[in-house]
Amino acid sequence: MPPAKKDAVAARSAAITTHMNKDHSDAVKALAQYHAGLDRLPDKAKMLSISSTGLELEFRPIGPSLLTLPPLQKLFIRFDKPLKADTEARPKMIAICQEADERRQKNAPILYSPSYDFIFPAMVIGAWIVIRTPAVRDAILSKGFNEYIMAKIGGEDGIETCNFVMSILAKVHAIEAIAMAVLCLRRKASLHVVALWSISTFFAGFTQFQKLFKLNPLQPEFKKEKLH
Repeated sequence: MPPAKKDAVAARSAAITTHMNKDHSDAVKALAQYHAGLDRLPDKAKMLSISSTGLELEFRPIGPSLLTLPPLQKLFIRFDKPLKADTEARPKMIAICQEADERRQKNAPILYSPSYDFIFPAMVIGAWIVIRTPAVRDAILSKGFNEYIMAKIGGEDGIETCNFVMSILAKVHAIEAIAMAVLCLRRKASLHVVALWSISTFFAGFTQFQKLFKLNPLQPEFKKEKLH
């Protein structure tokens, strides 16, 4: 029985996958989005291997919520016909990456999701309300702890300082919320999504911009000439 023919493309798999993951990560994400049928680019994607018959990817899709982490998934993309030599790998990769970018969805609706960023601002606002409102302090805190808190913040002068700081923060957050609304409108988000991101930015601040782009990544254009 003759020995099995060596797969010339698989023999160069490590070099090809390393190059693609390092220099063409956007193209790898485009492949994952198109062939997995995702409505937006995945959060992460990497090429695991390539052979004469196809290539394998591993990716993590972007879930509908920032509070959960979708599991990693694997995908095998089979070539329309087997490659006969390793020299055919580069033009094949260019072709399938170009096809994936042309056919993948690029206008997915902007999503909103709450995040854990609200925990700290909620604690700060809650503490501020308790400190500045004598009736609330008396109802929630013991007399000894109430006196201890007032002594630590400097009494009524400390409360005035807290009020001043909170007013400055409110103004800064209001500006950030307006910027968020403009950004969401430019990305053609629906009005209720614009309102949700703006309100969350007013309370949680600039971290919401990071969450917006994590849940709704920009859609880079893959350029054929950039593959090498």
